[in-house]
Amino acid sequence: MKKNKYSNYLLIISIFTCITVFFIIIQSSYIKLMKPITDVKQSVIIRPIDPSLDLETLSEIEKRNYYDNPTQ
Repeated sequence: MKKNKYSNYLLIISIFTCITVFFIIIQSSYIKLMKPITDVKQSVIIRPIDPSLDLETLSEIEKRNYYDNPTQ
């Protein structure tokens, strides 16, 4: 009986293909899991506000002229 040479090559290629597909699925799952975390870290809106008072800004706000009465 003659043994088919292609069967060994096909088996090796199929094993490497399965391993590759497995790692691609794992990698895409990990990226989808970590994406919300990186979005939160990069978002300007979600960052906490600095509680320290900037006295220069407060003094500039106090110096502003507000027009309460439009006739003046």
